[in-house]
Amino acid sequence: MTRAGDFREIGHSGGKYTLTVETDDQGRRGFSLGVSSSSPTPHSIITVQVTFDGVVIGISQLEWRPDLADEGPAQAESFPVFIASDREGLFGHQCRRCGSYWRSESFPFRWRTTCPNCGLKRPSHEFLTQGHLAFIGEVLKRVLESQDQDEDGEYVIDMDAIADEVQKGKKAPDFYYAETAQQSQFRCSVCRSSNDILGKYGYCSCCGYRNNHQLLENDLQSEVGELKGASGPERAVKLLVSAFDSCCKDYVQAIERRSPMTPGRRQALRRLLFHDFGKFPDVVRSYFDIRLLKDLRPDDKTFLNMMFQRRHVYEHRGGVADQHYVERSGDPSIRLGMAIRENVENVHRLKELLVKMTENFDEGFHSIFPPDETAVRMMGDHSKRHGA
Repeated sequence: MTRAGDFREIGHSGGKYTLTVETDDQGRRGFSLGVSSSSPTPHSIITVQVTFDGVVIGISQLEWRPDLADEGPAQAESFPVFIASDREGLFGHQCRRCGSYWRSESFPFRWRTTCPNCGLKRPSHEFLTQGHLAFIGEVLKRVLESQDQDEDGEYVIDMDAIADEVQKGKKAPDFYYAETAQQSQFRCSVCRSSNDILGKYGYCSCCGYRNNHQLLENDLQSEVGELKGASGPERAVKLLVSAFDSCCKDYVQAIERRSPMTPGRRQALRRLLFHDFGKFPDVVRSYFDIRLLKDLRPDDKTFLNMMFQRRHVYEHRGGVADQHYVERSGDPSIRLGMAIRENVENVHRLKELLVKMTENFDEGFHSIFPPDETAVRMMGDHSKRHGA
């Protein structure tokens, strides 16, 4: 995950959009649309199919292949409009259900796009932004106007020139759109597609795989790598469990958002804490049939209980063992009133076991909400071909 400045504007990648009007030998007038670009920045294009009433009916493929000949929206009584990416090669998207905005490199026509926030899966064209729709409206207006002209010719929308003017601080026309960087840019560990989302955890827009386990493993490794000073191990234990708690709460919230359940069960889940080792594994298993402790040995479970109890002491008792710790930790080396001295070996073992529990949560979560198999297969093939 990278951060290069939250909410900064990412300019349009440019390109010249040409509407060519011609009359054939029988006096019939027709038009064609084309796009060209010489931009030195990343530049991607999708094609949306638009009716003459201004309704976007789907995403079209840019090249014809025999195996895809019957896919995509019907093109009768409609025309293509080219939508370009921003200067980082990403497209903006807007969810009509939750209102979330995000960027990604994916705008598929063979499978559905997923909202990273609420998990809504819909055809990609239903996530076009207001900026995209304004540009489509401008192209439609020019298409209709061209049919009323007496002479053939070319009509150009020069987004290169407009983008340059915008970079100089001049006011952009209403149909010019730029995108906005969000807060967490990550490459999906399953389909390898790039996403830029608000907040931290979310679904991959391309395949629908949730990034919690991927990001948590990076976070925990980072915390372990920051061990410094005499109090470093104690601090690391608190931070590791806190990161695990945040990750697992997000998993639960994602399931709650997409699953029907009674108000009582919903409230119980919202109160669930993932630093109470004596409770949360049983709750998650009974509610979702997800086994967080799968493949853990008895001594691993004993160790985890001790470390979660130690986290409580470090967080709330200044590191001094109280009666609660003595009774519940199963730690024979500590007496009431002793200051607990943590060691680096315990921190590393705790990190590995938290990763394993999160891996189990990830597996169970995606057995309920699996990623799109077509997206994973096709994007995986694309990554292999291009070495991504």
